[in-house]
Amino acid sequence: MEEESNFLRIQTQTFRFTPSQPVKHEDVSILAGGFKDGEYSLVVNENPKSTLIIDKFGSIIVHNISRQEVAKLVTKRFLLSIGMSDEGLKSENGEMLAEFSLGKAVLL
Repeated sequence: MEEESNFLRIQTQTFRFTPSQPVKHEDVSILAGGFKDGEYSLVVNENPKSTLIIDKFGSIIVHNISRQEVAKLVTKRFLLSIGMSDEGLKSENGEMLAEFSLGKAVLL
């Protein structure tokens, strides 16, 4: 059996960004091409592949991005596309999906 080296890879992480003013759900559907579903609005991006969820408080939750810098750029681009400022943008890190190896087989 071939041994693998130790590694840890972040597959994806969830980030929440809170702008200085709440995002309006009407702007999401009219200006950003998203759609409203109950208390949430969704925007699906192809490049980079990501999903933005706007919650009932106007915060933006970013899925399918593994680096905070990229998630922040996606959020800034979204805010500018709906005519909002990105000044005062606050961020929080959420759940993470990771892959790892200990370098040897582990019997369970």
